[in-house]
Amino acid sequence: MGSPASRRGYTMALGLDLDYLERSARGEFDLGWLRDSDSEWGVRAKPGKTGLTLRDIAIGSYGEVPDHAPLRTMAPRGSDIDPDVPDLGYTINDKSEVWSDNLLDLYEEAVSRQWSATRDIPWGDQPELDPDIEHAMCQLATVLSEVEMVASDFPAKWLWRINHDYVEAKMLHCTQVMDEARHTEVFRKRALANGGGLGRASAVVERFLQLILDAQSCDEGSARASCSPCSAPARPSPPHRWSSKSSGSACRTRPGMRPAARFSGGSRVANGAAARAGDR
Repeated sequence: MGSPASRRGYTMALGLDLDYLERSARGEFDLGWLRDSDSEWGVRAKPGKTGLTLRDIAIGSYGEVPDHAPLRTMAPRGSDIDPDVPDLGYTINDKSEVWSDNLLDLYEEAVSRQWSATRDIPWGDQPELDPDIEHAMCQLATVLSEVEMVASDFPAKWLWRINHDYVEAKMLHCTQVMDEARHTEVFRKRALANGGGLGRASAVVERFLQLILDAQSCDEGSARASCSPCSAPARPSPPHRWSSKSSGSACRTRPGMRPAARFSGGSRVANGAAARAGDR
């Protein structure tokens, strides 16, 4: 490492406080900078009946959501922000484009209703099906594996564009991305779990999915996705049970369906998430 003098010169060249480093090496820490902050201090959010929710912590200055984000950074809303933070280039910086009155509640509902495609479906209870029915079921699962993932890819396109001052809207979109990834997981597992396999990926389906991904707004993409033959209205589902009766479908219900959530606000991006909020 060289002589002490050379190390000192190297440290000073990097613009470091050598005295501070030497004191730190001796265990003499100055933590005064932690208290030298302009953010609101002394906040004590109180949990409600269901625990500590996003609405519970939307208090004081931390609950003030700006109509227009003053900066384009990932700094947490309400924090003390350095004046030289970089501009991260967010393109959606207005509350009217992403916010909704019940957005915080929708996020909590989405999180509370998570389920596991590994544990919560009785994969070991699948009955043997007629070969033609198994082929049909596996082809359906193949198509659904395609179309479900576009419902992850499309909202993910907007995540990096939304200003961090509206982080709750980004969090809600993340729940949709996870939900749709889980749907893809379910259908792929179904195709490979009962003596079958994946079927054919159609150029027609792929072109339709391309139309969704190429949409220039969240409204446009959500409208196109709702035209998909696989986008049936969501309904509450009973516990999942395999069945070989009637129509020959090996799965009676599409896992996790619930009534579509409704937004009370006029948000363009948030309403796009609500359009598919029924598929938790």
